[in-house]
Formats: sequence, structure tokens, C-alpha cells
Amino acid sequence: MAFKRPKFEKDKGYAWVILFFSFLSHFVHIGFSFGTAGNLTIAHQEFFKVNLQKGSLIGSVYLGVLFLFGPIASILVKKLGCRFTEILGGFLFMLGLGVSVFSQDLWHAIILYGVVAGIGASCCYTASSQILAIYFDKLKYLAFSLATLGIYIGLMTWPILCQFLLNKFGYSHAMGIMACAHLLHIIAGISFFEPAEKGLEGTTDKPDNVTSVTSDEPKEKIDESLGKDNFAMEVNMVI
Repeated sequence: MAFKRPKFEKDKGYAWVILFFSFLSHFVHIGFSFGTAGNLTIAHQEFFKVNLQKGSLIGSVYLGVLFLFGPIASILVKKLGCRFTEILGGFLFMLGLGVSVFSQDLWHAIILYGVVAGIGASCCYTASSQILAIYFDKLKYLAFSLATLGIYIGLMTWPILCQFLLNKFGYSHAMGIMACAHLLHIIAGISFFEPAEKGLEGTTDKPDNVTSVTSDEPKEKIDESLGKDNFAMEVNMVI
């Protein structure tokens, strides 16, 4: 039995699955990035036994890399696709946060959490936003609004969750648990299937007054029809 490739259309069907995973991706990366900034600044200060300025340096580098890497992330999306970029971002996110639990000095965390995880967050943010423009046309603004809603829910959820994990398990174990949460990016990336342009149909209806010429109609009949129309136009102009 031959496998029939599913038909994907804009603004319907599989597009809503894409929207759901884009919502989760926004909840995890941007919601986490800004929601845990204050909690982790204090945690870094206490764990590495540094002052508040140095403790906040990790989060500052992380947020800076997140936005500065955006142009490069957009190039990755254009060249390699949203699917690959999202999976790559999720892998870097998990790697940066997961390995940072073994940091002994402040600069270890700056490189792992600040730079590596920051690049991953930038890739995820760009890919999970761009995929919506591929699957939505008429409902594009609604789709972006619903996806970014995940950011605001994350901003309310992650501070509470992060502080609970820090109090319950300590810095190292809490960072490891939060790193596992970014597995959602890899799952979302797998779902970011980008069909061929000709296989993704828009929802724009074809005007009634536009007729298409099929290949079944003889070429001679078409030429004859066009010739009559041109002759009629010339007669009207003369009159």
C-alpha cells in the first residue's frame, strides 16, 4: 500500500498543530529567559560567591546573545529551514544549561549559559516565529498573537517554578531539571515540517472573472478565439 503524502493548507488543519508547538516554544525560551532572570541572578551570586554585579553578568550576556545572534539565526532559517534551526536551538539550549551545572568558576557559566544557551534561545525564537508565516496567511496576525501568548504565560509561571526548584533541589539540580524542559524545542522542531511551496495552498479564493486555459483545449481554437477578440476590439476603436 503506497503512502499518500498529506495535503497541508494555510490557516487550517496542520497549521494549528504548528501554532500549538510554536506556543510551547515561546513559553519555554522567552518565558524562561525573562521569567527566571531575577531568580537566577541571586542564585548565581550565592553559588559562585560573587557580588550582585558579577552575578548578574551571566544573565546579561545570555540576553545580549539572544538578540545579537538574531540575524545569524534568520540566515540559518533561510538556508537550512525552521525545522533544523529549532532542533539545533533546542540542543544548544539543553547543552548550555545542562553542562553549566558543573561550572566551578563564573566564566564557565558565562560561556555555557550565557553564550551557548543564548545562541540556542535565539535560534528557537527565530524558527518558532518564522514557521507561522509559512502556515498562516489570512489568520497570520491571530496566529502570532496566540503564539506570543506563551511568552506572557511563561513570564508568570517560570519565576514561581524556578524558585521552587532552587529551594527544593539546589542550584545544580534545579538547572539540570530546567534544562530538560527545553526538550520541548526538539519536539517542536520535529513537528515543523516545511512542505514544498507548491504543496502548501493558500486560502485566497480565485476571482470568478478569471478563467484558466487548460492544455486539453486545441491550440488552434485558442488562437482563433484570440484573433476574433482582437478584430472586434479594432472595429470598436474605429467606430
